[in-house]
Amino acid sequence: MSHLTSNQEWESYLDNHVLKRAADGLGLEKVAARLQKLLLYEKGSFFKPHKDSETGPGMVGTLVVSLPSRLKCGEVHLSIRSEKRTLATDTAPVWDLTTLAWFSDVTHEVAELEDGYRLVLTYKLIQTLELNQSAEFFHQQVERLRAILMMRDSTQPLYYPLDHLYSKAVWPLSVAKMKGRDHAVCQLLHDACIDSGMLVLIAHMTHIEYHDDDYGKSDEVTTLERVYTCDGTRLISGLIVDKKDFLRQDAFEGEPTSETFGGYRVGYYHCQGNSQYKYTVAMLTPWQSLGKIAPSMRTPGELVFVVSLADRKFRNHRDLTLELAAASICECAVNDRWKKVRPTQTTFRIILHWALEMNSSGLYQQEISCGLKWIESQGPVVAILGQHVQSSLAQSVEWETWLGHFAENSSLAAWQRIVEQFPDHIHSSDLQHSFKAWGQARTD
Repeated sequence: MSHLTSNQEWESYLDNHVLKRAADGLGLEKVAARLQKLLLYEKGSFFKPHKDSETGPGMVGTLVVSLPSRLKCGEVHLSIRSEKRTLATDTAPVWDLTTLAWFSDVTHEVAELEDGYRLVLTYKLIQTLELNQSAEFFHQQVERLRAILMMRDSTQPLYYPLDHLYSKAVWPLSVAKMKGRDHAVCQLLHDACIDSGMLVLIAHMTHIEYHDDDYGKSDEVTTLERVYTCDGTRLISGLIVDKKDFLRQDAFEGEPTSETFGGYRVGYYHCQGNSQYKYTVAMLTPWQSLGKIAPSMRTPGELVFVVSLADRKFRNHRDLTLELAAASICECAVNDRWKKVRPTQTTFRIILHWALEMNSSGLYQQEISCGLKWIESQGPVVAILGQHVQSSLAQSVEWETWLGHFAENSSLAAWQRIVEQFPDHIHSSDLQHSFKAWGQARTD
């Protein structure tokens, strides 16, 4: 094999003829073929249905080069969802090369070889560079799609099932790791959603139909298991969605990804099994609806990213719906969630900003009561609060509302420091005297 693969003429033929035809057939651009194995099939050999493992970043498929040999049968069966194809390798002249190629998520099976031998080289197909989407055609498509999205007045997210199902080997998933048409579709959606009030996300989706026919009914649930931004940052997980928001209503009518029969479910005497449909989907989310996905934040990283994402988008807008979305995200972040997911200093400060910006004493109280114990230093929080009191509140301030929790949950030394230092953050002498009187009474 080393002699063959070091032959410059072979490498040139592989790249300029074999690989080019395979890439064109799959709709791929800028791919390389990396040798993986040399396999020998003899009479009686076969391969059961399976999918190739995506063994590294950028792997999008498999290329098989069948070297000249005499053989009988041993055809290759390919399938993805309801689509099936059979590729015969015993029909070509005995001295010809036969090449086959498929994407990594295609199930393939090699039928039994009835006679002769098959000697094949298998290559990984690796996507090497980002696709160039700067052609005039794609520019026009982006502009048309952006105009359509800007006219849409619904706040419901939309879901578009992609052509390929991406395995754990390529997690975290990003547009850069997409195959063929999926890459072009997601890049176009991303470009179109800029300045159109929409955010494009990528998600792994599972739709389960439970065949509980004891009463002649079926139950179903659709879940986004992992949701990523286009650059591969994990955003949320475990989000339940409505299948009616899918742009392809036939997505769950074909052959399921997997099926089970029999078994039991909680709350049911008997279960007839279920059908599972798995997709990777592009998720088009209006910025105003980000608050709906916030309850699915599971980790500190997801929490700080969603809150920071909302802050960057909403801070410089005076749009009521956007402010309500920001408030919804912040409320989801502090609503008993910090008992399980510890906030970062960044998350705490952003939510504090929005609580004060919207003059929401309810959100402020909720954040302070849930999150203050996780903050290493109360000084920055007290300083921000002082600036807000000075610039936004009247001469008469209900100190118990804004600082009562500090008095109840701080050590005596920490509380005395607040009483001494807080007046430095307000310039009104009336407010300073008012606070000192309340603070001293609270200390006593």
